[in-house]
Amino acid sequence: MRGKSKRSKRSAPKARLASLWLHIAQPQPKLRRRGKAQSKRVSKGQDAKSKLSEFARWLTESAWKILRGFLEANLAIIKSNPSVALVPIYALVRATGITIQSGQTGLLFSFGRARTVLDPGFRLLFPFLQVVRVLPTRSRTMDLPAQEVVTMEGLVYIVDANLVFRIADVRKALIQIDDLDRGMHQMLALSVQRILRRCSRSDLRVSDELDQSLSQIMGQHLQAWGVVVEHAGFTSITPSPVTL
Repeated sequence: MRGKSKRSKRSAPKARLASLWLHIAQPQPKLRRRGKAQSKRVSKGQDAKSKLSEFARWLTESAWKILRGFLEANLAIIKSNPSVALVPIYALVRATGITIQSGQTGLLFSFGRARTVLDPGFRLLFPFLQVVRVLPTRSRTMDLPAQEVVTMEGLVYIVDANLVFRIADVRKALIQIDDLDRGMHQMLALSVQRILRRCSRSDLRVSDELDQSLSQIMGQHLQAWGVVVEHAGFTSITPSPVTL
């Protein structure tokens, strides 16, 4: 009996180690399955890209064949008037490519999805499958027309303001808002109203403090749209005839 108890005590740690080893070894087949699934997804993505490139290549070659057939069919007319050949060539180039000017940045959309940010230069496109939207990324100014502002004291002032901005993230500027210029114009008007309504009569004058407040508020709001505010300020703050 004593021998059996000693053997059972010795075999107990081995049984525990064996159970731990089985517990650790169980998740391994699942990980292998996941790896196989991921590899299948990658292979499917690569196959889709290759099929898309083949289709785009076929579409481009077909367009060039159509252009070649048009030129060959109208060879006599082209010899008498060479400018006729420039029309289809220009149309084909416009359909298969786009030129982004200096000071602009483009965003490539494939099947409606934003893909790549494009720098200035000529870029080839897959006709009918890809679209490029272009925005100026140089510094620009926006002037706010005269606004009537009613202060906390009930006084009416006529205010002019301007904004100097630059688009830093084209993807946000095109996706996060429908009309960037209109949204910025409305945001500038609301910010001017928000700042000046809290001011007293003695504070209503063109100063660096008001300009800094306007720049800070505009920078916080426009950051979500990919816009950097370089300067924002008041050009004139004058009391209305009623206030005088």
